Amino acid sequence: MSRRVRAPGPDTRIETFALLHGYFGAFAENPQSFYGVQVTLAVTTSLQTNTGFADPAAGQIQQALTDSIQTYEHLDDVLSDIVIILTDRRAQEDPKYVATTIRPPWPTGACQIVLYSPWSTFNDTFRRQALAHELYHCVQQTMTENSNAAYAYGSNWWGEGSAAYFSNVVYPTYNLEWLNLDYSPDEPIYNARDPYSANLFFQVLRNSFGASYVNKWVISQTFTSSPAEERTRLSKLADFSDNFHLFAQKFSLDDIYDTGGKHMPILKPVQLEYPNVVTTSDTEGREGTIPLVVDTFTVSEFESILGPAQTIVISYNAANAANVRVSYALYGTNFWTPMPKGPIGGPVGTVTIRCNYGSPTPIFILVTSTNDTDKVAVTVSLTQFYANTCLECVPGTQTLTGCTQANPIAITVPFSFPTATPSSSPSTSSSSSSPSSSSPSSSPSSRATNTTGSCTAVFSLNQDPCLIGPTWNLNLANTKSLILQRLASSDPDATINSLALSGSGTVEIQNTNATFQYTDLTIDLDMTVEGIDVPTNTVVDGAMEANLYVQSGGDGSGAFCLDVYEGDGTVVETDPITGGFTLDLGADWVPATENIQYTCTSGSLTMQGSSSVAGDLGWGPYVYTS
Repeated sequence: MSRRVRAPGPDTRIETFALLHGYFGAFAENPQSFYGVQVTLAVTTSLQTNTGFADPAAGQIQQALTDSIQTYEHLDDVLSDIVIILTDRRAQEDPKYVATTIRPPWPTGACQIVLYSPWSTFNDTFRRQALAHELYHCVQQTMTENSNAAYAYGSNWWGEGSAAYFSNVVYPTYNLEWLNLDYSPDEPIYNARDPYSANLFFQVLRNSFGASYVNKWVISQTFTSSPAEERTRLSKLADFSDNFHLFAQKFSLDDIYDTGGKHMPILKPVQLEYPNVVTTSDTEGREGTIPLVVDTFTVSEFESILGPAQTIVISYNAANAANVRVSYALYGTNFWTPMPKGPIGGPVGTVTIRCNYGSPTPIFILVTSTNDTDKVAVTVSLTQFYANTCLECVPGTQTLTGCTQANPIAITVPFSFPTATPSSSPSTSSSSSSPSSSSPSSSPSSRATNTTGSCTAVFSLNQDPCLIGPTWNLNLANTKSLILQRLASSDPDATINSLALSGSGTVEIQNTNATFQYTDLTIDLDMTVEGIDVPTNTVVDGAMEANLYVQSGGDGSGAFCLDVYEGDGTVVETDPITGGFTLDLGADWVPATENIQYTCTSGSLTMQGSSSVAGDLGWGPYVYTS
């Protein structure tokens, strides 16, 4: 199934064959039209007497042409005439080759596909997907500029990778492309030993942007003759830095699925490196850097250790940073957060390190670079924003999810960077300050989060800085006014007889972590709906923690969702009609699918769910003040 692009003459064929142009099985008409594309089937004269092979093979060829051309023409009008040559010979370059494609001369002349004798030895599903693969090479060579570049070796990664991917678009359940999943993250993608394995890159693009986007991307490329030439081309290609980093994120998390919805296993996971954090002595250890060096066009992941109970600001700097992308993740999460470029004091991210019972916490850093160099140096900078307070369990009260009773204690080391220790080997310790070393990668599941539902981070959005920092206190009077407005707009025919609020509540947001506290928050509502009096009493008491992910906006207003991962308490509603209900304070009360609108100023935070059901407030609304 290998492709060799050569410099063709005016009317050359891939190899010199004595051909028979006749009628074979399904090709009772030859040439035959498939969705406006004319296809001619020819067999070598050595197959002339082997009618028991040529006719059944013609049926498989016709089916693959029907399925493939319909799919590719649906994406775009991208194909011209095609000649398929069926032979019992083996390829001169390599006897294991299944097929070869060339389109001489460009931009005219039929695209020619030779199906060598090994093709006939496979089952029907393999034959069809193999031909679908070769037909996408015809798409590439019909639409792509410079498709006659001699020995377009530099383009093999996207030529073979996209053809393997699109054969899976035609046949989502055949999975021939699964034969090539040994992508090596430590090799530049443009010079991979197995170019077919780059189909993983295109599966990621399809999952994020769709098959039409992938096709338009491919046919807009230019063939190159060497890896060095291809690296230079890619370094100047718009959006490739973002696309490659997106691929690196999905690859490192083992989160790639094919067009049939099947999970594609990662055979060669990223090998973690463990750099030490270098602290600055004149800041009493409250500032530090993590120096990193990465090979360009590879997937590089690092793990460093941060001390517990602190909030830090984090950013990075690099030479030619426009082509560098950096993301980070704390231990216990299964998503990457984009790290902003520095210097510190600019638009930087914030990271809250939890108490973790006083133990250090790993931070993972993902780096990609599409610079036209061999290596790039990246410096991650960290500055302590403030030290937090931890909770120490009262003896005998520790549970799997926390403490039933706790004593507040101050962490004695507010900003410490212990020497990095692989999270997969917590018992290993080191006091060496030597440069980082490679170690077998922790399984991606070692960062598995307890997040649920459909609330996930949006890569292109940072946390709204207006939300972060202060403790927001529930303003009962303003919340009451907002509830009245919401009730009036959701059901204009209802009559509000009375509404009273008591109790208290707070919310504290640090980076993407939100902690909600409620103390006997009571909402007494009496309303008349269609002549029926409906008094309800709702009491919220307890606490919950959630990942808060901005979904839109992000500059003082927008929408977020809550991925609740821990809750302790109840929401109890009573009414004389249904008798009421009791919910655990957590995901049952605030679904991950709830789209929560918010507005934020320096002193006020308003949040309310987006339910449009008459009489249903959604979640909230609430008004907090700092």
